[in-house]
Order: sequence, then C-alpha cells, then structure tokens
Amino acid sequence: MSNKTQTITYQVTVNGNRQEWRLNGKLHRLDGPAIVNGNRQEWWLYGKCHRLDGPAVINGKYQAWYIEGKSYSKEQFDEKTKKAPCANKEVIIDGVTYKLVPKETS
Repeated sequence: MSNKTQTITYQVTVNGNRQEWRLNGKLHRLDGPAIVNGNRQEWWLYGKCHRLDGPAVINGKYQAWYIEGKSYSKEQFDEKTKKAPCANKEVIIDGVTYKLVPKETS
C-alpha cells in the first residue's frame, strides 16, 4: 500500500475584487468559495454550483442553495441534507458487519 499524495493545481484569477478558482477550466474549489467578488461568494465543484453545509451563493443578505448545480429552496435543502439518525453506523448480523447509509431520495 502506498501513501501517494495528490497535488491539485488551481488556476486563480484576480480581477479587481473578483477572485475565481478553476480546475481544468471549470470553477472548482474544495476548501471555500470558488468565486469571491466583494460581498458575493459562490461555492463550485467541478463546474457546478454546489455546497452541502450551507448556501452555495451568498450576496449580502441574499442566499441560494445548490447541490450539484440544482437549485433548492432553504426547506428543500435542509430536508435533502438532513442526516439520518443511523447514517454511517455499523451493525453486525450473523457475524457480518454492515454499514448503514441513508436512503437516496429523488
């Protein structure tokens, strides 16, 4: 087993107050917003507006929620990202260990 470290090289563009992070030409950033422009912040992954721990677009008091490029209301987002009480727990049945995962909803 090897402990290879992968290096990600972003292209960061700064134009006045606007900053953009891109990976392979697509808006993308793992550790923060991919677009910062004054009060406006946007989270993007692989060219799609996306954030699971809060609004993907913040502009002053305005907020918008996106998952993999699809827009959701705050209520829809909260429901979709709500953790199941047994998610990621393990159970042993007849000596076999199973990991519980939330049911996919569409």
